[in-house]
Amino acid sequence: MKRKWRLRLCMVWLCVLIAWQVSPRLTTAAETTSPTSVLLLYDRLGVGTSQEGNVDALQQQLAAFRVSVQVMSLDAYVPNKLYAYSHVIAIRNADDVTELPKAYIDDLAAYNGSYLQIGYGSGLPERVQSSLGLEVTNAVEDTSTLQIGQLTQNGLTTHHIRYIQKFTGETYGNWHSELFNLHAPYGVVEDKFAYISYLERGNASELAASYVLQDWLHVKGYAQNYVLIDDINAFSDMDMLNEMANRLYDAGIPFMASVQPVFTNLDYPAMKRYAESLKHVQSRNGSIVIHAPFAGSALSQDRTVLRKQMSTFLDTLAANEVAPLGIQADMGWIYDPHFISNGLTFFDSGLMQASDSAAFQPSSQTSVSLGFAIYPVKADVLSAVVKSGTPLQTLPMNTALMYKLPKDQAELETLMTNMTSLWTTFADYKNTSHTVRTEANEITSKNGHLLINGDPVQLNAAMLDMDSEHAYVPKQKASLSSLFVVQSHILIALIGTALFIFIIFLIIGHRMYKRKYTYNGRQL
Repeated sequence: MKRKWRLRLCMVWLCVLIAWQVSPRLTTAAETTSPTSVLLLYDRLGVGTSQEGNVDALQQQLAAFRVSVQVMSLDAYVPNKLYAYSHVIAIRNADDVTELPKAYIDDLAAYNGSYLQIGYGSGLPERVQSSLGLEVTNAVEDTSTLQIGQLTQNGLTTHHIRYIQKFTGETYGNWHSELFNLHAPYGVVEDKFAYISYLERGNASELAASYVLQDWLHVKGYAQNYVLIDDINAFSDMDMLNEMANRLYDAGIPFMASVQPVFTNLDYPAMKRYAESLKHVQSRNGSIVIHAPFAGSALSQDRTVLRKQMSTFLDTLAANEVAPLGIQADMGWIYDPHFISNGLTFFDSGLMQASDSAAFQPSSQTSVSLGFAIYPVKADVLSAVVKSGTPLQTLPMNTALMYKLPKDQAELETLMTNMTSLWTTFADYKNTSHTVRTEANEITSKNGHLLINGDPVQLNAAMLDMDSEHAYVPKQKASLSSLFVVQSHILIALIGTALFIFIIFLIIGHRMYKRKYTYNGRQL
């Protein structure tokens, strides 16, 4: 009998092992592999043209693929620079044929790494040209339709676009030109070499580049979609925030709440109410991320206090059992050494959003990469290029759909309708491992559980009522208060005595005056 049970138990374990081996395993983004660094070169920034901002757009996507990037103008190229990188990207925005530095041409001819060029189909290195077999047709201005994956954009006005006519390799996407009435691939990848025909910030061609980048960088992993509620601060409508969290929870939609930090007056009741609302968000399947100050505005403040301010705010949240799990910041935070060492150092996960390069120029052109990164995109921008009524698929990188915190009930209803109409499953951010570390606290998430210094965070939907009575202006100690009190009492006594005597004289005078006219025996 025992032998039969042992045999059955062995058979069960054997079946489990076989199923585990043959079943597909979903790899999280934190386990994906990608090159450690990329050299990003450009000939012009395209200021004042349709190409303006495409260098920044590509930097943001590379950050989402967890790639460290060095950005450099071709005019500033120094000999042998290419050889320090396994991957090189060249963005060619110039409309005319510009003379490239001889050192760059010579190094590129001997370069054995992976090479990707965007725009300007001529002037490719000989080995790249022969590998891709590339021939292009240039259109100064055209109206085109772009389709790639689930993304489609019609009536797209393009300037100086290169349509790929002949090629060798795997193609990505499809252009349809109204001017030439032709179809052409958006991009081509063959072995280590790749070409993208057009990249413009703000339309489908920007997101389309991620499909080419994923395969060219050999990024492996399983990307997911997330929901990010943006623009939450201590002055937001907390009742609306709590109601929205309840609605999302009831709809089964996990979300991230991007909250702006508070650097002063952390002992005020307003901060306590802020923390209580964030605790409620946590209990409703919400994950807290810190929305960092814009790099340009933060630089206008005292540079020496940022580290202390960020650490104090994170510690205050931890003391109130709120567990922040990442940072949302503009691209300047991963390039400028000041923000890297004094702000980004607390986090290993985050969302890097495009910054206004004209408003802030980082002191370094080399970025750092995060252990876990998400690409934030406004929900209406993505919805505009996804066919209505079709389930939203994932982009090649982890993507967060950004929504603003609703201001009223009508906006809340619109938000819920927009989310549920996407017909997709959103990932729970805290299911992935994240760590936020200060000198006093270590905040982590693991398999959906929140921990502060190793202790689990109690998720309780009940909220405490905060006492609104607070001395916002501290009462100052008065050194001569006793003397003034005695003096006041003396003055009150003197004034009271004088009034009493005055009233007595008034009464006596009144009686004498009255007798003078009413007593008949008195002579006038």
